[in-house]
Amino acid sequence: MPTLSLRWADESIDRGIDHPMRVPIRQITSSSQHSYGIYCEQVYASTDGRRVAFRRFSPADARGGEIWIADLRTWRVACVGPMSRSLAASTPLMDSVYYVRPQGESEHVLVRLNLRTLEADDVYAFSDCPLPTASTISPDERTFVSSTRVHDNVYALYKVDLARGTWEFFHEEKDIINTHIQFEPARGRMLLIQQNRGAVIRPDGSCEWSSGEEGCALYVVDIDGKNQQFLPVGGPHTGAVDGHQCWIGDTGKVLAAVHEPLEIGGQCIVTPGDAKATHVMPGFAFIHVSVSSDGRLVAADHGGSTYVYLASLDTGRVLPLHDGRSTRGHGHHKWEEPYITPDNRHIIFNSDRTGIAQLYAAEIPEHVKAYLQEDQGGRNHPPR
Repeated sequence: MPTLSLRWADESIDRGIDHPMRVPIRQITSSSQHSYGIYCEQVYASTDGRRVAFRRFSPADARGGEIWIADLRTWRVACVGPMSRSLAASTPLMDSVYYVRPQGESEHVLVRLNLRTLEADDVYAFSDCPLPTASTISPDERTFVSSTRVHDNVYALYKVDLARGTWEFFHEEKDIINTHIQFEPARGRMLLIQQNRGAVIRPDGSCEWSSGEEGCALYVVDIDGKNQQFLPVGGPHTGAVDGHQCWIGDTGKVLAAVHEPLEIGGQCIVTPGDAKATHVMPGFAFIHVSVSSDGRLVAADHGGSTYVYLASLDTGRVLPLHDGRSTRGHGHHKWEEPYITPDNRHIIFNSDRTGIAQLYAAEIPEHVKAYLQEDQGGRNHPPR
């Protein structure tokens, strides 16, 4: 792969130490354009935790934008190039990020960007293959998966074999309008899919209602389109699925946000094949959740506050680390949507507190990690 020739710039601002947990906060970007971490369910970082990818776009045009890299050792940023889709694909266990760039007037190309080596190459040209929406990449980086509408409320998953340069449909299901699709990151055979049951789709393909009274469901299906299994989350098993979930490291388990009373806990853990989900971290109702690559820590934002939270799946302890003060408006860039870098050193999050969305990093001090691993009999710091 060719190595990128990048022009690095320092936009960062040291925001000092946030009390009471003494957490160093760094504003990574300070552009007049929106900058944000793409989406927290997938981690867009090198496996050594040094570099992260982010998207930048003009407030006047949210359709395209550019993909950028931030170096968390030097706090400098560099533009890689244009994006033609707002989402990208990666996992916490790989150095590569896959994104789509425009080529010419109407063509689009899938690019593999290695955040560790700073190499990039074109791996697939979309010609007769549908353009991706939400997408995911297999751990061996051979199979790229996305979805497209077939008719009415029926959608299909398709896979691109990046070694052979071929693509095919392999699974159809109704109401998978917003898949949040994710490969299981260790073995790479199962895909986690969100189904927005009862969604109302207009004839032009736009969404009138994102789900009906049943709310969302979650299921897994293998890469051959077989062995579809619904997970016991959402009605009638739990409260409604919030629409944000992710795999827990290489454990084969899923962490999902659900609508439940605070005393039960608005998040649960489930393994495909389980008869019942297990609620965790009572007293909290997280919205966007992301799990560290080792499967031990959770970064999240909360429905009742604008704080960025860090939690331990080992002990269930939770800490509010920093008030992100995002406006929580329409668009990913207006939510904190935090994730943890693979070295467990930083939480990356967004905030539009200044009126323009910027990318931030909260350093995770060792005393915070030690505090979270202490078993205090279920006692927790209350939500702010």
